[in-house]
Amino acid sequence: MAEVLYDDPLLQGLYIPPKLKPGKPKPEEVEQWIELTSQLMSRGVDTPSKIRRLLGVHFRTARNWLTEVRTRWARGLSDELLNVRREALYHEADEVARAAWRTAMTAETASEKASLYKVLLMANQRKASLTGLDDITVRVHKQVEQHTTVQLVARVEADHGLAPGALEALGRSAARLLSLPAEDPEMLVLDGD
Repeated sequence: MAEVLYDDPLLQGLYIPPKLKPGKPKPEEVEQWIELTSQLMSRGVDTPSKIRRLLGVHFRTARNWLTEVRTRWARGLSDELLNVRREALYHEADEVARAAWRTAMTAETASEKASLYKVLLMANQRKASLTGLDDITVRVHKQVEQHTTVQLVARVEADHGLAPGALEALGRSAARLLSLPAEDPEMLVLDGD
């Protein structure tokens, strides 16, 4: 066995079993490593090469441990146990998202903030996946109507009880007032006055 990457963030908070001795290990010793592999898989480490890199084991050993964990999960997961694990993963992803947000608020550089926002988005995607939100199809039925400006103005005039052409006259008067010099108050007479 090579060295375990103890400082890797994926291993934080996990129990690292004692190194396996050369020769055929005892089943209880291997069981601890399989449990660690299971925890790493729940954190998204799902390839033999990643397990090999993190735990310092041979590629075949990592592949065997991953296969064993998948087999156990397939035959031993009741709906209740599955939901318990899903909830634990959700809370872990939620904590990652919160930590990334807090850190992003005090980040000094734009690239650091961007990286933390990416972590936040990935954690939220994971939460959506765990709760099934990414499988929901939202169907939006929206009726779009197109109206000409003349139709729209006529409808607004009718809705507000205005005479036809009243908004047009108001617009012309406002344009004339806005285009007059400020010194000529006698010209401030509206149409119809």
